[in-house]
Amino acid sequence: MADVAGHIHRLDHDLTLRQSSIDSPGRQPFYALVTDGTSVVGKDRLGNIARWDADSLDMLDYLHSAALRDSSLPEEEEPSLTLARGIAIWGDKVYTSTGYLQLAVLDLVGLRVRELRESPTGDAPIEWICTEADGLHALSDKLGRLFLGDLDTLEFPTVVQIDAESNLHRVRYDRAFDRFWVTQDSGIGDSRKVANGVVTITRSGELDQNNLFASDDVECMELSRDGTSVYVGGFDGVVHQFDNRTPELKIARTYGPFSHQISDLVVGEDGAVTVLTQDGELRTFTESGEIRDRHPFRRQAVWDMQPTVEDERVLLLATDHGVTRAKFTASDVSGPALVVQESEELDRGFVRRVVPVPGGWVAATRQQFILRSGPDGIAWEKRFDGLIHTISVAPDFRTVLAATNNGGFELDLETGDVLRSLSISDNPLWASCYLPNGDAVLGTHSGKVCVFDAGSRITAEVELIDYPKRMWLHDGELMVSGAGGVQQLDLATNSVRAIWGEALSNTCENAAVVDDARMYIVTYDQQLGAYDYASGELIGILEDLPDIPKAITVLTDENGSHLVVGGRSGFLRTYRLAKDGTVLAGRDIYLPRHADPGSTRIPVSTVRDH
Repeated sequence: MADVAGHIHRLDHDLTLRQSSIDSPGRQPFYALVTDGTSVVGKDRLGNIARWDADSLDMLDYLHSAALRDSSLPEEEEPSLTLARGIAIWGDKVYTSTGYLQLAVLDLVGLRVRELRESPTGDAPIEWICTEADGLHALSDKLGRLFLGDLDTLEFPTVVQIDAESNLHRVRYDRAFDRFWVTQDSGIGDSRKVANGVVTITRSGELDQNNLFASDDVECMELSRDGTSVYVGGFDGVVHQFDNRTPELKIARTYGPFSHQISDLVVGEDGAVTVLTQDGELRTFTESGEIRDRHPFRRQAVWDMQPTVEDERVLLLATDHGVTRAKFTASDVSGPALVVQESEELDRGFVRRVVPVPGGWVAATRQQFILRSGPDGIAWEKRFDGLIHTISVAPDFRTVLAATNNGGFELDLETGDVLRSLSISDNPLWASCYLPNGDAVLGTHSGKVCVFDAGSRITAEVELIDYPKRMWLHDGELMVSGAGGVQQLDLATNSVRAIWGEALSNTCENAAVVDDARMYIVTYDQQLGAYDYASGELIGILEDLPDIPKAITVLTDENGSHLVVGGRSGFLRTYRLAKDGTVLAGRDIYLPRHADPGSTRIPVSTVRDH
């Protein structure tokens, strides 16, 4: 397995750490790993390629991304971020896409470049390479396409559109029924951004069957050693076990939910399944749902960050274990200084969102709870059936608006009672906000934003470029971050008025505006982008954040405006802001990590038979 700092590790079947590699020269996380039993080959987020000895994990070869350039490319062109998992060892060669979005064919030993050529997937990075079927290879890309052909000839004549221009993270060959299983991230056609899952494809490229069980990315899929079960996991945080003893795509059991989104899984020789979640947890469970082994990882993250109502210098931090307060004490030549204060631990899953209210806060957690904290502690809590994505509080602090996979809900702030339910064509809702007049705003996973008046009547609709992650007001203007960048909506004309996000890759997670002059955006690809607020023009991008950022806010004192960015691994990075908008890193603060107490069963709903 790989970590965020560019190491790879070997664990025993009981998840005990046995070996770790040295630092890689790029010190970047490896998104693609493959082994032939003798060598391990990986590609990091910048496109650098490394080879280690499979037994010792000693690094043997390292090929810099900038060296993988064809002479036909412009001299000024630089490699792009390559957050793609597509890599394969076939024969004595390695196949993968480069930071220049070409296909590289390398000798396994020495990583000598055999060939650089246009990829069968064009300008889209290869997301997966499957060599398990006799006489037929499969590639998938980040635009929802499956390519069937031959790595030896690099000809892939059969192309199948399986997803709506989104990632096909896994392709596995099913020998029992001579077909490929393929995961979907978004869905396609009428189900796009509403329901997705897995599809099966024949060797000739025809759709066999599909099963749409998910409302978010499906990340991983493995067959059991005997081929009778297929295990599938993703961002919904559960693992589905398909019964593959007959051709029908039938879910037999569901395990979970786990503590976070599922990133990867493997099936052992004994049939036990090991799951990696995005908070770093490793757990091995048996078919009955018992946790057989777990790795004692100590996790922490800053998922959201908001100033309190009473003092904008005190920040509420949504963390893996509750809500923590950090106070802005002063700024100096290195930027703002923060002091971490008390923390309220909740034991309700990680806190995904926190919203300040007078005397306390309202929070939404991964285990589907909304909690209200006041001067005397937790005043109420309520659990919902669907995952909660965002929450908002009305300007008069009387109601709370929640966007969930099962619709929108407005709650009484003082009691937690549900006052009304809101829906947009029964689609999963991912973002929420209130307008200054108290009207509720909700956004669907498919990218539709609707405004509801006090009578629950839809008074405005806007179609976004892509799905939303967060929604807020800036000087009365409705702002939305997500896959299409940061968008400012014009509700009078039902249109997108402005967009910021040029040159950023992957999802724009969150953003902050400084002095109505500059927009700062953090992305899922560890980027911080700066833009001119009025024109949307790019000022610059930093790609050196210590981990994936989730939260960003602005602090102001007599020395001007400052930025604070928080994210996974519990980091808080402070920045000084130059007059031209340039950001200068000051210091990093890390919240204390906590160890999960462990469990003998999968959390919350354990196992469900179908």
